[in-house]
Amino acid sequence: MRRRRSNPSKGWAKVSPKPGKGRDALMKKCGSKCFLRPSNKGFPICTLTTCKPNCKGLEAAKTRAAQYKYSVTAQKAQRKALSMGCGWARRSRRRKSRSKSRSKSRSKSRSKSRRKSRRKSRSKSRRKSKRKSRRKSKRKSRRKSKRKSRRKL
Repeated sequence: MRRRRSNPSKGWAKVSPKPGKGRDALMKKCGSKCFLRPSNKGFPICTLTTCKPNCKGLEAAKTRAAQYKYSVTAQKAQRKALSMGCGWARRSRRRKSRSKSRSKSRSKSRSKSRRKSRRKSRSKSRRKSKRKSRRKSKRKSRRKSKRKSRRKL
């Protein structure tokens, strides 16, 4: 049975500075370098004891930032982790190599599906343009008939 890889940020919850007093103390002791958003003491990345950015803290901050759609903060955490040499940051950048035959067959099937979707979108746009032209011609004919009726009166 294969063993599952543990979460890189496991254990961060125990050592992370908690909101309120913990984060206030961290800001006083270490400064803004320990937060990815120092203005509101958000996304702490250091422990209270060391004042050094922690890989687990960076991983947790990146994950939470991505969950709440703070893309800039998530990128900041990724860059900082790469510069520190955190293992999880290097792993996520690497691509797994596939065998050539497998990748070729996948690319062919992908291109076929792309072609189909393009055809569908083209046909939809053609239908729309036809509808518009029909509407315009109907409007013109209505206007003409109104003009003729006015002239007769």
